[in-house]
Amino acid sequence: MWPVTTWFKLPYQFDQQQRDAAVESVRIAIEKLPLGAARDEIEKTRDAALELFFRAREAKYRKVKLLDEAPREILPYLEQLSQKWEFDTTTQALAEELKEPIRKQLEKMLVGDEPVEQVKKRVHRLVRQELDS
Repeated sequence: MWPVTTWFKLPYQFDQQQRDAAVESVRIAIEKLPLGAARDEIEKTRDAALELFFRAREAKYRKVKLLDEAPREILPYLEQLSQKWEFDTTTQALAEELKEPIRKQLEKMLVGDEPVEQVKKRVHRLVRQELDS
């Protein structure tokens, strides 16, 4: 049998550790097939073994996107709160002050498969927590 890496390509975004793990996963899965397995069966086995790696990569990119977009919700929410609450500073200055702490908290919380509305609610909750502390 040929080396596993000669007949499939991995996304260039995979770092070496991810690439090695993916290749090893494919190798182990293919070794479980009976000798003489058809190429389409080998390819299906390969694809199934790689699916987890592709899903993890996609979740990582979705998480990055959510982390980039989420802080944009802070200022509008503070402006909404300012209708009822009084702040010692402008909502713009307060939003800038809260941006990094909230982003750090979201980075720990998010996995990348959350709907945007759920992330907005988390941002709102985190803003209130930061204001209360």
